[in-house]
Amino acid sequence: MDIGMNKLLKKLNTLLHLNWKWAFRYYKKHLLKWISYSFDKLRGRSFYEVDINGTKIKLAFSHPYHRLIAKHLADNQFEHNLLCAWKERVKQSDFILDVGSYNGIYALVAGVVNPKARVITFEPEQININHIHKNIELNGLNRENIEVFEGVVTDVDGVATFSIHEGGTGGSIGNGNRVNSTTLDSFLIREREREKTRF
Repeated sequence: MDIGMNKLLKKLNTLLHLNWKWAFRYYKKHLLKWISYSFDKLRGRSFYEVDINGTKIKLAFSHPYHRLIAKHLADNQFEHNLLCAWKERVKQSDFILDVGSYNGIYALVAGVVNPKARVITFEPEQININHIHKNIELNGLNRENIEVFEGVVTDVDGVATFSIHEGGTGGSIGNGNRVNSTTLDSFLIREREREKTRF
C-alpha cells in the first residue's frame, strides 16, 4: 500500500472514531486563533510589547501561534514570573544559553538587560529561526548580542532528525528532516576552545 493511501485510511479512521465535542472545541479555538491573527494583520499590528518589570521586549509575529504567544506574554498570562526571575539571574551572567528558544524571548531579555553577555539561543525549526532573527532586529540587538545555533541540543553530535508539526511552529526529535545537533558538553568544549583563540 502506498504512503498516500495509508494516510487517507488513517484520516478516515480518525474521523470515524472522533469525539465530536472535543473536535468542536479544538477547531473553534483554532479558528479563533487564525481570526485574531488576521484581524491584527489587517489593523497593521506587527508586534506586541512585553513588559518584564520595566524591561520592554517587542515580539513580532508571522504566524498565528507566534501571535498567540506574544499576546499572552504581553498580557502577563504566560511565564511572567519565570521571565522576571530570569531577568534578575541573567544580569549577573556573562555566558547565557537559551535552549529550545521558540520565539527567543529568554535570549531577548538576556540581550537587553545584559548587553555585554554572550547569549546563544538554540532552535531547530526554520519558521522559529526566522522569527527569532526578526525579534532580535526589532529589539535593536544584533549577532554580537545574540547568536542563533540553528539545530537541536540532544545526545548526538553532528546531525539528528527533527520532525516538524505540519502547519505549526514546533516539532520533536525523531523521524523527519536532518538538522544540526550538539550535546551541551561538546558545545561548551568548542566554545572554550573558541574563546582561547580569540585572545
